[in-house]
Order: sequence, then structure tokens, then C-alpha cells
Amino acid sequence: MRFRLPALLLATLLPAATPAADGLLHERWSLAFGGYGNRLGLDGRIDGNTDVRGTPFDFDDSFGFDRHERLRMAELTLAPARDHELRLRGFRDRRRHDTTLTEELVFSGVVFPVDADVRGRFGLDVLDLDYTWWRWRQATRASGLVLGLTRLRAGIDLDGEARNDGGPPEPLRADYARHLYAPSLGLAFKAAPGERWRYRLDAGAMRLRHAGIHGTILEASAAAEYFPAHRLGIGLRYTWTRLEAEGRRGDTLRGELDLDYAGWQLYLRLRS
Repeated sequence: MRFRLPALLLATLLPAATPAADGLLHERWSLAFGGYGNRLGLDGRIDGNTDVRGTPFDFDDSFGFDRHERLRMAELTLAPARDHELRLRGFRDRRRHDTTLTEELVFSGVVFPVDADVRGRFGLDVLDLDYTWWRWRQATRASGLVLGLTRLRAGIDLDGEARNDGGPPEPLRADYARHLYAPSLGLAFKAAPGERWRYRLDAGAMRLRHAGIHGTILEASAAAEYFPAHRLGIGLRYTWTRLEAEGRRGDTLRGELDLDYAGWQLYLRLRS
């Protein structure tokens, strides 16, 4: 991993640390970065700004969006006080696949006929900001309430040509991209059975009500971290997120969209 050497060098320059007076769990700040093996599921329909109803379509089956991808992720955690924590996380997903349609597809008001050669592109940017109040705390474990705000940007771009008998192919293009903001409420649990190990569980739910779009987001994660050195550790986390959204007015989402993404994150964590 390209970030491993800089992290190790930085860790050696930091002053030696001593255990926090209020237990093993309190860390003033930490920075994590690594890789994300993500599997995506995407289906639904996009009507566009016309009266033509979009085709219900399974994009991962038709365009291969469901295959595993290696992504980059980053996370910054700040704990200004013993029972309070701020966390900022983000990752970016980009996928592309070409296909020849075996059924007609109506997407955002554009008709892609059978046998059209289509290039499908999908992009997803996720940025999470959350605050955790560790309401129930002991020396080696704590539970708390999580309030958060998630910003998602999802985009689908279809670009292709329809075959014409005896004539040049007809170019076709349609796209959809929107920003969504969702407040969230959840629960978190963490434990430190010793100096070297940390565990954390998170689960939360969000309600989408933005720019005419309604829906829900459910998410959960479980992580285990091992620290061979006090300041530097390695972590493994599994995350799962499901989004269901629909919209019926204006120039926002007109249609329905279901999105699932899940996978393993392997990362380094530098902490104080």
C-alpha cells in the first residue's frame, strides 16, 4: 500500500505516548486510510423530465456494475472531550462497462432499442460526518448515540449507438446525476480489551427528504483493529449500506432507485 511508508515514518517522529488517564478508549485524534473492496447493486428506473415512464432495469446485471472494485477510503476522528467524538469519512466509486442491449431501455426520456451498443458509467461519492455521544462508558467499553449527516452524489451516464439497417448508427445519450443529503440517527459500541486491540460496531438509519426525493438509508459496520505499536495499527472493517429512493416532481429524481453497496475495508490507523 502506497501510504504505508509515510505513515510509518510519521509514527516514528511522534513523541512516545502514555495510556490515557480515563481508560484505554479515549484517543484525541486518529487518521485512517486504506482500500475498500466494494460490491455494488443498482436497479430501478429513471423517468427524466418527460411523461415517458422509464424502464425498470437491473444495471449491475446488464452493465457488470456488481463486480468487486478496489476503492480508496479515508477517515478522520477527533475527540475533543472524553465522551464526545466527531468523525469524517469518505470514499469514491467509479465503474464503467460496455454492453449490447437485449431488451429496450427507456432512461431519462431517451429510448435505447434492442441491440444498441451502450457504454454505461456509474459514479458514487459518499461523505459522512457524524457526532457520537458515548453516553454509557466503562474503562474498556462504551456505548453511545450517533447523529450524522451523509452527502451522496450518484450519477449514471449511458452513451451508445442504435444500429440502422444500411445507414450510419444513431447516437444516443442520457444521464442522471444528483446530490442527496440525509440526516441519520444510530447506535455505536466500542471495546478495548487490551492495549493492542479495538472493536467497534455501528448501526444507523437515515430518512431522505431533499428536493422532492423521499427514501431511506440503512447502514451497519463492524471493525476490528490491532496496534502492534501504540500509535500505529491495522484495521479490518465490513460495511453494508442500502438506499431506497423515489421522486416525482421537478427536475430531481423522477423514478425509483435502489442502491446497495457492501464490502471489506483494510486500512492503517494513526492515532494519538
